[in-house]
Amino acid sequence: MSFDAAGQDNYLARFLHTTGQTLLLRTQSMHAYVWPAWLSWAVLMLVDLFVNAGVTANTGRIEIWVLRSVVTTFVVYSIAAHLLNWWMRRGERWDGTGGTMLNLLAATAVAELLPGAVQKFDWPVWVLAIWIYPMIVLIRALTGVGRVSVGYSLAGVLLITIPPVVIRSFGQ
Repeated sequence: MSFDAAGQDNYLARFLHTTGQTLLLRTQSMHAYVWPAWLSWAVLMLVDLFVNAGVTANTGRIEIWVLRSVVTTFVVYSIAAHLLNWWMRRGERWDGTGGTMLNLLAATAVAELLPGAVQKFDWPVWVLAIWIYPMIVLIRALTGVGRVSVGYSLAGVLLITIPPVVIRSFGQ
């Protein structure tokens, strides 16, 4: 863990290190996902804006698109974090110590940049298998949280994919 000149914890360095380890599918405890919520929200907003940047051409007004994107991202990830929190606490699989589910989602959301790049650069369809990678990253991260099996983690990931599909379908 690194410290800046003032002796304060360097949250960005910890976030980058934890995210890198998560993307390499290395199991970590929930204590690795400890940083301020503002950093998680900033990362989630930036990832969402990058992944959905192509929508701007259809709307014509970038300020409306950005506002809609920010609100949608906030609602989707708030619901996902609460659902995951509830899901992981069922059956005493996780005691709630360490970081928050929002921080875990922010660390794994970076994996969404890869499928976003596939879509933006119009790569061949077979490359779309990369779309599964963010789900694998999140499943692997959840298995490191506590007494959680891969199947239980998969069910949790599938559970949190329902609200975004419903919410984003209203925004179209």
